Amino acid sequence: MSLHSPLVCAGRRPLANLVDGPDMRDSIAGWSRPMVLEVVTLKAGQGGDAVETSRKVNADGFLDATTARELDIKEDGSGTRKWGYWKLHTLQDPALSVGDRLVIDGKRYKALTSQNRSQHGFWVFGLREDFDK
Repeated sequence: MSLHSPLVCAGRRPLANLVDGPDMRDSIAGWSRPMVLEVVTLKAGQGGDAVETSRKVNADGFLDATTARELDIKEDGSGTRKWGYWKLHTLQDPALSVGDRLVIDGKRYKALTSQNRSQHGFWVFGLREDFDK
């Protein structure tokens, strides 16, 4: 095989540009479980008061613990876990925006980051356990 020929994955499909990464749909699906996400959004209501709205989203995904290296660069630093940081990987887009609250199995989280990896078959959200009720 020449180094200049296109790369082919196990499914005999050409891989996407390596800078962007390969199609991970099958790998993510292997780890995923059905889950119900409650997305809680704050919006300005009449008179400027904050109004909390929520909607339920059925998704397939999983929560992944944040690595020690990633914790080292968080604002609370030193690799400590004063706050619980997680990554949510989903196969469907739950239309979650940065700043939205999320309830999974009765536990509240706040979305800190959102990465659309749909070209590779999944979405990733950086979450922090939300202690503000």
